[in-house]
Amino acid sequence: MEKPALKLTGKLLARNTVFNLVGQLLPLVVAVITIPIIMSALGVERFGVLTLAWMVIGYFGLFDMGLGRATTKFVAEYLGLGDSGSAGRLIRVSLLMLAGFGIMGTAFMLILTPWLVKSVLNIPSVLLEESLHAFYLLAFSIPVVSMTAGARGILEAQQRFDIVNYIKVPMYMTAFIAPLMVLPFSNKLLPIVAVLIACRFAGLFAYLYFCARSFPGMIRPSLPELGLIRQLLSYGGWLTLSHLIWPIMTYMDRFIIGAILTMAAVAYYVTPYELVSRVLVISGSILAVVFPAMSMYAREQHEKFLRLFNRAIKYLLMILVPAVFLIIAFARPIFGLWLGHDFALNSAIVLQLLALGKLINSVGQVSSSAVQAMGRPDITAKLHLIELPVYLVMLWLFVRQMGIVGAAIAWTARVTLDLMLNLIIFRRLSSMLSGLNPRIRLNLVSWSAFMIGAAFLLSAVTAPLLNMPISIIMLGGSAMLYWYKFFENDERDFVRNIVRKLFGKGALIEANPQASVNKVERDKVKV
Repeated sequence: MEKPALKLTGKLLARNTVFNLVGQLLPLVVAVITIPIIMSALGVERFGVLTLAWMVIGYFGLFDMGLGRATTKFVAEYLGLGDSGSAGRLIRVSLLMLAGFGIMGTAFMLILTPWLVKSVLNIPSVLLEESLHAFYLLAFSIPVVSMTAGARGILEAQQRFDIVNYIKVPMYMTAFIAPLMVLPFSNKLLPIVAVLIACRFAGLFAYLYFCARSFPGMIRPSLPELGLIRQLLSYGGWLTLSHLIWPIMTYMDRFIIGAILTMAAVAYYVTPYELVSRVLVISGSILAVVFPAMSMYAREQHEKFLRLFNRAIKYLLMILVPAVFLIIAFARPIFGLWLGHDFALNSAIVLQLLALGKLINSVGQVSSSAVQAMGRPDITAKLHLIELPVYLVMLWLFVRQMGIVGAAIAWTARVTLDLMLNLIIFRRLSSMLSGLNPRIRLNLVSWSAFMIGAAFLLSAVTAPLLNMPISIIMLGGSAMLYWYKFFENDERDFVRNIVRKLFGKGALIEANPQASVNKVERDKVKV
């Protein structure tokens, strides 16, 4: 029996964004508490190797060959059309292909591990043996990680971010709790990695269980349909190339730092990188919800598609700029209080540069996701092909000349180039005018640039009694500008309703009688 077409409303998208945000913040709280304890117990060198293990087990979705993203897009499209039967058949084919590619990834990693550990990474000789065994064990987690990305994407296509986060949050927390569970018995890497992989297995089974409940047809034995294989590969083929390049551009910095400098330098670089990634989680929370929604709208509902695109960028700037302002302005005190003087001395500037880069990259990812939702994943891959050699040369030279600060500068420059190219291409692909007033967009970008510049100036002032009141005034001014200049009427009404439901009695009494007539329309996503 076919399910009715999935209907998206602003309330649903906002609810799912909140689920994602909470799901990102809870592991962050655990990370902030546990990382100093883990680092103290393991030592900086072994902790540096563990950060690489976190990266491997968390991001080996590389071996999904673009199928995870393709599955999310096409399942969302089918659900928008009410064709759940085709969605179930596509899911079955996708998961089988993901398992196969994951096994290939395991074989590749087993071959690569000795060269990676002994020749590429500057791992101390006393850690070589246990690092080698840990990376061998990690290789067997690749099929699990690949299939997990696909299964999670199936639930995201249905906008079931409640289920996704009920599974994801405990799994991500375990990445930081597992070392604490093992430390009373051993401070070696192998048992820590083993616990991490066991938790990933449990997460995969949970995702598959809820996928099967939504699409019982996915578990019916049948031969894979060649048409669905071609559909997935035709879209995922370019994403395969992009996914091969993207991890290089995202994580090559830490490998080059490990090869040129030391594993301690990796820790000094990766820690602010991970902190920025987790503090600015709102970008990932919004993008995870927006991509399936844009995929549903891109084929036929162009006006909604463009409006959702513009509002995603606007909301990211309005939320991230104040957070980045605080990180840049108070980078040194943050690290001094959290991890001590050495980290404040070595990592504060890196934290500032990466925070700026993360802000730029978040906006760029909205543009990239929109282009992919329009059915042009080839553009993302081609841009990555252009950016890769430029970035690697810049990264190598900057790390040799400026150490980990050079790596942060190179990464920020690369994401800036990526943003500019994606915005230009999206504008050319879109035949309609933007749904956001050009003056509002220009004023918002100008104010964001002013805030970031002021944050860097404040960071040079070592007088907290002066910095704090200035920061409060600037953040308060931002809130006033956002409310009166950058919010539209329906957005203000939506916020008022949320505040009244949280702190008042009953629904908001509309000042305008006509507003109650249009209440349902305001709840819908106006894209």
